[in-house]
Amino acid sequence: MKDYVKRIHDLRQKKRLSEQDAAKYLNVSEDIYQQYELGTRDLPTQQLIKLSELFGVSIDYILCITDKPERLY
Repeated sequence: MKDYVKRIHDLRQKKRLSEQDAAKYLNVSEDIYQQYELGTRDLPTQQLIKLSELFGVSIDYILCITDKPERLY
């Protein structure tokens, strides 16, 4: 399982967003977003950037490179 899968799921729930809310923000179908959270579809770079903005955390945090969620900018 990809490490980021659980992290984006947890971040979405922490923000109290539905899968539909996240999908709408990313401008993708709910089915595609669900595939991101299930790890059955790779998360494109542009979507990763948007999720970082939506959740207010660094890309490194989403990718589990660091456990510090702070963004540098």
